[in-house]
Order: sequence, then C-alpha cells, then structure tokens
Amino acid sequence: MAYFQAMSSTIGVKYVLVILYLYFGPVCSDKENKKSEVLLCRQCGHSVVDGSEVVDIKSTLALRYKNASVLGPKGTLVQTFRNPQGMSFDVITVSKAHIQEAGEAYEEHSWFPDYAWKLAACPRCRAHLGWTFTSTEDDDDNDHDTYNERPSEKYQKPKQYSFAGLIVSRLIRESFADSLIITPKIYQR
Repeated sequence: MAYFQAMSSTIGVKYVLVILYLYFGPVCSDKENKKSEVLLCRQCGHSVVDGSEVVDIKSTLALRYKNASVLGPKGTLVQTFRNPQGMSFDVITVSKAHIQEAGEAYEEHSWFPDYAWKLAACPRCRAHLGWTFTSTEDDDDNDHDTYNERPSEKYQKPKQYSFAGLIVSRLIRESFADSLIITPKIYQR
C-alpha cells in the first residue's frame, strides 16, 4: 500500500511539473540564454564583431560563394575575391564591427558595385582585418536648415560606412580561442 501511495505522489509531482512547464514554458530557453558568437582579431584577441551583426550581402564580382561554419553550426556566406595584385581573400560581410577605418575611400576595384572601399584595421594592434564599404550613390535629401543655407556652406558630416567585409583568416571565434587556453597541471584535478 505504501508503494502505491509513493507512486501516486510521484506521478502527481511529475504531472504538476509537466503542467507548469506547458503553462510557463521552459525556465532556461535557448534563445534567451544562448549568447551570440563573437569573432576576435586573430592577432591580438580584440573583440571585432558580434555574430548577430553578420549579414549576407552577395556581390556579383565574387569568384566563389560558399556557406561556412564561421560562427559555429550556422552557415555564413563566405565570398572569395581577388585584388588587382592577385591576392585572394575569403570575406564575410557585417553591418557593424569594432574596427578602425584607414585611408581614403576608393571606388576603383571595388568588389561591391556602387560602393567605395577603405581599409579596415583592428583598433588595438592595427592588423589589417578587411575593408569598409560606403555607398557612392548621392543622397537626394536636401534637408537644409531653416536658415536657408547653401549646400556648400552646410556642415558635412562624414559618411558612416554601409557595411564591412572582414577577412575570415584574420578572425577567430571566441569560443575556439577560449578552448586554446591550457590550464596549468597544478590546477587540474
């Protein structure tokens, strides 16, 4: 008899837990707790881009396209480009990154039509990480102030880049970099 009372109370607890789960949902949801993968500068470890900033901007001038697991199991569009010197680069595109632009913007030899490119470097170690691309199409807004100023007199704010192309081989996943750290034997048990 005690066996059946124990079973019925165990079944009752399980039943209540199932009802609570169905009503409130899982306590630890993957979407809420799963952090986005971060890509680091391979040379110094600086945090360059969050995985949520990766966007697939396909160029008609790419030599090859492939989906690679740059950010873990999620497929990321990787495009292969060749510069005029014959060097090839595997590139991912991101909407925003922690990089430093260098030099002038050039429209010649751009891998993305209607975009000018600038060099992009790691702000910590200055390693070349890729390029930023800014739209070359003119903005048609003539939003002058109420003081009726001429466009030439208006303060020109520098254009923010539209997106960046980062070289895959110059980046490393944070989770992979963390796995490379070896714990000294004295602390292993």
